[in-house]
Amino acid sequence: MAIAKLRQQAAVEDIDYRTPRGLDRSLLAMLVEGGWIAHHANLPICGPPPPGVESLRRTRKPGRKA
Repeated sequence: MAIAKLRQQAAVEDIDYRTPRGLDRSLLAMLVEGGWIAHHANLPICGPPPPGVESLRRTRKPGRKA
């Protein structure tokens, strides 16, 4: 994670479950434990990309000059 140079520091413990986002506390706790990694299971991530990701992807296409 240090190599990623993320702009914000965040932790699972900081999640506000009071905000109505449909988060399942027990499911999130299970994912954080990481057992799915040991079992070589996939974790699909669905939803729109964060702002700026789409433009970054377009500039990274092979053969395209930035």
